[in-house]
Amino acid sequence: MSAHPKTLRGLAAVVDQRRREKDSLVGELAARRTQLERHRATLARLEQLCASATVSGERPATHVAALSLNCGDYKQAVLHLADSQRGEVERHDADLQLAQLALTRAVQRHEAVSQVLDGKLQALQREQRQGEQKRQDELATQSWWRGRA
Repeated sequence: MSAHPKTLRGLAAVVDQRRREKDSLVGELAARRTQLERHRATLARLEQLCASATVSGERPATHVAALSLNCGDYKQAVLHLADSQRGEVERHDADLQLAQLALTRAVQRHEAVSQVLDGKLQALQREQRQGEQKRQDELATQSWWRGRA
């Protein structure tokens, strides 16, 4: 059972395509991780801003009420942004998990096709070695017959 050169070229092309797909997914996964870390850092900064938003210092009584109201509005806006950012973090985390799963599947497909190609190449090399051995045996037999004649 000979491995046809067209079959080997086709398999090699599929292996290359799977490798490129895997490499692309590795890059995409890295980009998603970076984006998720940015969102987490933004969320941490928003939480720090919310925690530090207080009315402090010696102020005249007339300004304290307005300042407290302003501080409350600010804190409310920051909390709203933080909640929004938490949603983004959760969404990006889910996207990251899906990208990791896609990468795992791509690696498995690449490995499976690579193993098939390796098997075909080994079979072809074995076949070529056997053919060469057969030719050598035939030459040795011819030489032996000539020596006897």
